Amino acid sequence: MLSSLTWRRVASLFLPILLGSLLASISFAQAASDATDQSVIELSPFEVSSVGSDGYGASESMTGSRVAVKIIDLPYSVNVLTSEFFEDFALFELNDNLAYISSFTDLDQGGSFNLRGFRSTVQLRDGFFRLGRYGSSNVDRVEVIKGPNAAIYGQTSPGGMVNMISKKPTNRNSLRFSVSAGDFDTLRATAEYNGIAGPEGKTRYLAILGYYNRMSETPLDELTNKEGYLAIQHVFSPTSSLLLQAEFMDRNVDSSSSAAPFIIDDKNTATANDDKVVGIAKGLATLQQRGSESYLNRGMRAYTATYTKTFNRTFSLRASGNLYHAFNENYNNNVAAGTVNGRTLVMQRGAFPEFGAIYEDGGGVQVDLLANYRTGKIEHRTLVTLEYNDYYRYDPALRISGADLAAWTPIRTFTVLPDFSGPAAPIPFLTTEYNPATGNLRRDNKNRTSITGTLIRHQAAFMDGRLLAFGGARLDYVKYRLNDRLAGNANRFSFKEVTPNLGASYKFSEGWRAFANYSEGFFPNAQSITASVIDANYDSERAQGFEYGIKGSLLDDRLTFTVNAFRIERQNVRVNDIDPVTQLPVVTFEGAQLVRGVELDATWSMTDALSIGLSVGHVNSEITDLGFRTASIGRSPARISPYNGGAHLRYRIVDGRLRGLSFNVGVTYFARTPVSNADAGDTYTNGVLVRSTEEWRQTVPGMAIVNAGLRYRLPTSRDARWGHTLGLNVNNALDTYYLKSSRQLGDPRSFFLNYTMTR
Repeated sequence: MLSSLTWRRVASLFLPILLGSLLASISFAQAASDATDQSVIELSPFEVSSVGSDGYGASESMTGSRVAVKIIDLPYSVNVLTSEFFEDFALFELNDNLAYISSFTDLDQGGSFNLRGFRSTVQLRDGFFRLGRYGSSNVDRVEVIKGPNAAIYGQTSPGGMVNMISKKPTNRNSLRFSVSAGDFDTLRATAEYNGIAGPEGKTRYLAILGYYNRMSETPLDELTNKEGYLAIQHVFSPTSSLLLQAEFMDRNVDSSSSAAPFIIDDKNTATANDDKVVGIAKGLATLQQRGSESYLNRGMRAYTATYTKTFNRTFSLRASGNLYHAFNENYNNNVAAGTVNGRTLVMQRGAFPEFGAIYEDGGGVQVDLLANYRTGKIEHRTLVTLEYNDYYRYDPALRISGADLAAWTPIRTFTVLPDFSGPAAPIPFLTTEYNPATGNLRRDNKNRTSITGTLIRHQAAFMDGRLLAFGGARLDYVKYRLNDRLAGNANRFSFKEVTPNLGASYKFSEGWRAFANYSEGFFPNAQSITASVIDANYDSERAQGFEYGIKGSLLDDRLTFTVNAFRIERQNVRVNDIDPVTQLPVVTFEGAQLVRGVELDATWSMTDALSIGLSVGHVNSEITDLGFRTASIGRSPARISPYNGGAHLRYRIVDGRLRGLSFNVGVTYFARTPVSNADAGDTYTNGVLVRSTEEWRQTVPGMAIVNAGLRYRLPTSRDARWGHTLGLNVNNALDTYYLKSSRQLGDPRSFFLNYTMTR
């Protein structure tokens, strides 16, 4: 049930929305009269068509090749989910709930995700570098390109890359207001206005405002998200246009949830040498370990301009520029999850409370020139890309001291209840607000990274289009300027990386294609990119990947599917090792990881009313070299689920008295997943394993989560000014109790009501 506080929030937001809709209706009517002679845009090869979707998926992709291409024609795997999917399943945040894509898990606001057995910390927004920080109100679709093929955008995780595609103005006037409320005192409100300006309707604009607030199962944990987005597109001619975009996002999290503690068996001995980690204290997953004086705030301001021009049937151009400022500020977050031994909870935290910040400024320029031409019976497509990206990061951290912190202790012990459901007595928390005057710098780095890249990619269609083959390579010149101002270290260095890719797709019958590809990628070794550590032996991580499979498009393109297998090797990982001659500790770049897997992705629009989708993957990810930590060979990295996937169904009534009613249900599944690194708990002396708590064995159980939604668009007359839609969502409908791979508690069954007005 909704609390009275939530209902008051709904009323306070909904009344201004009604007033705003009245004012917007006036401008809407005026804009409609001014746009009777709208120009028609010839769709650029750099723009995805808005039609051709199958259920919640899409038939085209931008991310796979930097130009608009049908997914079935790509000789590698690309997955797409649309904003309609996010809305129907009440995905107010694009986080780890977005798990309906095979081999893809753990998306978070910091920019991290797991894809094909590898952890990544960067994403793309409209093709530009982004460290997370996004809302859902202005995202039109999420595209996932899998494997090192993503290196067409430069540095990338071996598993691939995620690209968040922004919404763009359309050629019609529209208004949309939406309010959702439900469990956890959730309130979400969005307002979206698409308009047309000018006597010929050549200027189009889209404005979106979003607000999202919710609590959680952990006391004091509260999230508030504020979003704003403006896009203006001017059409100079049917073959050229300019798109301007501005994005604003502030995300504030107070007293965020913590990971559930590990359970320790000390064998009833005084020594810790025989201690073993034997489980996870699930009942303590909702324990507030930080207190009210704790926050983690993120924000983003981004500006993008994109000019597209089709010169003739041969040449097309896209030129884009992007600027952004991002920040991350946190206080009193240096708290570890702790451990439970018997009935004693041991909570660990830093020597002092800390304030940490990351301030980022950056941007880039991308120029893509595409040539379509023929030589005899062979059709060619050649893409040449020039790209420059600049990234500046300032990340101070302060330790807070003072007499009022005399009670602060790095290690605290508490007695917990016998069933591990909570502490036996209230836990005291820090009550001191952040005061920069009492802070002492612990970290003071100013770093800058510049990357200049060039991509040449050629595709040829042979045998009347039955055989598509592509090949290309990207050259990146990476330059670092590193400054550790506390230690007085400054360092500058640069390196070059060449990443080739090639592949082919063969249509051996109508609707059936076989494909294969090979690609390479690189990613800077983050542990070595510091002013005090970097040296002449530096080497980037690299990856080589093979993929092959079958794609199908049957039943008049209503049924599409991809079945594929892949193999990816990650090399040059920075590890600690033992010099075989001197027997002294050394740092090498000989660490390695091997991932093999299979995937199945399918969508089927069975009728105009019923569509289903399935996406499942198996990932066998294992460490093959970790330096002297030889016991870790063959183990899985942390938080990589060996099996995952999702299935969804949507049914809508298209005629009759119940026309406008739709129902959707989805299931996501994760297999038992390790929660710690492959060497967690192992202790080595002179390169020899001497003991282990076996923390690396700990896993969270597998689980299946069922989500469902119901939408009803109320009947309206032809002259009605507004359309009205009511909705109900039930997330985790079976009330499954589960822990995420982060050891944080997943949401229990929750209900959300939705109301939308459209014009």
